[in-house]
Amino acid sequence: MAETYRYSGRGVIDNRGKKRREEEDLQTNRLSERRANQEAWLADGELGVQDADFFTRHSEKVSLLEDLDGDGFADRRKVVADGFNDTLDGAAAGVLVRGNEVYFANIPSIWKLTDTNGSDISDRRSELSRGYGVRTGWYGHDLHGLTWGPDGRLYFSIADRGFDVKSQEGKVFHGRNTGAVFRCWSDGSQLELVEQGLRNPQELAFDDLGYLFTGDNNCDAGDRARLVYVVEGGDSGWCVSVQSLADRGPWLSEAMWEMPRDEEALQPAWTLPPVAHINSGPSGLAHYPGVGLPEAFDGFFFLCDFQGAGEGVYKPSVLKWQVRVS
Repeated sequence: MAETYRYSGRGVIDNRGKKRREEEDLQTNRLSERRANQEAWLADGELGVQDADFFTRHSEKVSLLEDLDGDGFADRRKVVADGFNDTLDGAAAGVLVRGNEVYFANIPSIWKLTDTNGSDISDRRSELSRGYGVRTGWYGHDLHGLTWGPDGRLYFSIADRGFDVKSQEGKVFHGRNTGAVFRCWSDGSQLELVEQGLRNPQELAFDDLGYLFTGDNNCDAGDRARLVYVVEGGDSGWCVSVQSLADRGPWLSEAMWEMPRDEEALQPAWTLPPVAHINSGPSGLAHYPGVGLPEAFDGFFFLCDFQGAGEGVYKPSVLKWQVRVS
C-alpha cells in the first residue's frame, strides 16, 4: 500500500486562495522553477512556518500489510520503501504490484521498486520517468491511476499540475496547463502521451473490449464531474489557467464539460466530450469482469465517489453504471 505522511501541510502544500502563490505557480514550467518557488515561499514566511526542513522532514512510504494468522486482520506492517522526502516529492498516490516488483506513482516520478532477495523490502529502485507536477497546485491533484493495459503496457494519470517529461528515448512531453494519461512498457521505455485536457483523472479502468475510461472531477463552477472515454490523441479541453477565472472562461462558455451537442451548438470540435456525467468526486474506478457477483452486474463499472461535505468531513459513496461502446 502507498502511505502519505506529507499530505496536508507536512511537505505537500495547497495554493488555493493564496494569491501570490497562485500567480507565481501559473508562471511555472519546469520542476526546477517549482523548487525555486517553494523554497522562496518557505524562506520569506509565505507558508507561515519557520522550519527549515519543512519540505523534507516527512517521507512517503510503500508498505506491506500481512495477515499472519488468517483471521482477516492485518497484524504485521513492513515498510517496503521510503526516502521520498525531497522538496519536489508529492503525496503517495498510486501503487501497483506485479510479482516482486512494485510500481509507485509519487510526484514527480514513476518508480519501479524491486525486491531481489525475497525480503519483501525493495533493494533496487528505478526511476522510470520524471517530470510530473511542474506546478504546486492543489491537494489531491496527483500522479496516480497505475494499471496494466491489454497491450501489456503500464498506464497512469497525472492531474492538472502539468508535466515536463523526457522519455528514455529523448522525446519531450510538455503540458504545463493540463492533466493527462500516459503509458509505457514495464521498464519505462517508449513513454507515450495518450490523452490530455483532463483536470484530475485519478483511477483508470479498461472494459472487456479494451476500451479505457477514467473519472474526472468538476471545477466547482456549476459543471459536472465526468466519465471520460480515453482515446489515443484525445483532448478533453481542460486548461488549469481557467481555474483562476471567475467564469472559468471557455470551459463553461463553450460547454466543454457537457455531453456532445448537435452540430449547430457552440462546442469545440477539437475536444472529446464526456460519455456521462457522474457525481462530484470520482476517485477509485474498477470494471467488473463478470465473475463472482450476480450476472446483473456483468459489464458494470464501480466508482468510489469521494465527496467533500464541509470542513474536515467527507462522504464516500460507491456508484455503478454500464457503458456500451458500439
